[in-house]
Amino acid sequence: MRAPSAVPLPVQVELDRCNKCGFCMAVCPTYKAEPLEWLVTRGRVSLLQDVLAGTLSPDDPGVREAVDTCLKCRACVSVCPPQIQIDQLILYARASRRERQGLSLPERAIYHGLLANPNLFRGAVAIGYVAEKSGLRGFAERSGLLRPLGLARAAEVGPSFPRESGRQLISKARKSDRPLPSPRDRVVYFLGCAKNYLYGDAALATWRVLRRNGVQATLPRVACCGLPAHSAGDLDGARALARRNLRILSHTQGAIVVDESSCASHLKHLPELFEGLPEEREMRALAERVVDITVYLDKLGIETPGYLAGNVAWHDPCHLRHYDGITEAPRNLLRAIPGTTLVESTLEPGCCGGAGAILLTQPELSDAILERRLAGFRAAGAEAIIAGGPSCVTQYRRAKDGLPVYYLSEYLEKAYEAGEE
Repeated sequence: MRAPSAVPLPVQVELDRCNKCGFCMAVCPTYKAEPLEWLVTRGRVSLLQDVLAGTLSPDDPGVREAVDTCLKCRACVSVCPPQIQIDQLILYARASRRERQGLSLPERAIYHGLLANPNLFRGAVAIGYVAEKSGLRGFAERSGLLRPLGLARAAEVGPSFPRESGRQLISKARKSDRPLPSPRDRVVYFLGCAKNYLYGDAALATWRVLRRNGVQATLPRVACCGLPAHSAGDLDGARALARRNLRILSHTQGAIVVDESSCASHLKHLPELFEGLPEEREMRALAERVVDITVYLDKLGIETPGYLAGNVAWHDPCHLRHYDGITEAPRNLLRAIPGTTLVESTLEPGCCGGAGAILLTQPELSDAILERRLAGFRAAGAEAIIAGGPSCVTQYRRAKDGLPVYYLSEYLEKAYEAGEE
């Protein structure tokens, strides 16, 4: 963090509003997994206050751990009497570190390379697919070759690389699709990185569910929404990606439907990232068009799917629940499926432990949170988990002896297909 004299007043004021009541201890996922004071909001606030007072270095190992392990899930904000915006304080701490130290080589390669260049990203996935099919990925994991590169954890928990991207699968489907004679609506489908390059089948399911409900969608070639860079404190990188998407989406009309809850929330909050900058008004107009697919389909009113028996649980993505206050729309859609029974976890709603890069950078913590979440769903009698974000899906699908995991669009498409049998 900067020297105390350079600290923006709102940051200092926000820190000083914390009265250390401890309400956050009841809901903080990291504290639930490991009950240490610096792994809960009030402890993180205390450390940041000490940094600003000059009694602790911002690079103290304990401070770094407290800042880096925060999931930015905002569960604590929902129970905090003064509503301390801990996610903004953590973002400030991470951004300050980036200003002092810059980005590491891997971070620069990801935020300013892969995520900023769709062609490069597609090429990397193609290489990964070849490596996986040829057995090189398995060999690299077993031999430890990926450890010096910092990729061992990613190879261990990451999904298999698909042969075709979501865009390619949708392009094939469009060739055989019959034109919608009188569409109920026309929208823009914002196809995010993870859905496009890693979960293409789910992207195709979204496309089909929209069409089954009479919605005609366009598919612009957008870049990454910028959330990974933003969460890491690389605000310049996040703004660069937002500006690129603004240029692309400004030529489109209609609602921008996003089927990744974290991407949708980030796009809706872009005006905050551009506050006081020339693009603020344009970003605000863009953000007003963004809608999460669960909200969009719930308001539209979906055609009744086929009968699909089973007990399913909806995992509330942090961005959807704690950032945007959306909880009922996805549940309404699941309740609309004949034969499907919605069950609720026996635990309080909380982060799955994926939280973007946390499942890679904090493996022990992430694993502990995951096991606790799964225990709550199993105790509720869930036979499958329905999720809305790439980190959540990746996290639950990698669990040993876990439950089947679906994106909501995948489960809806499965129900529609059941009605055709």
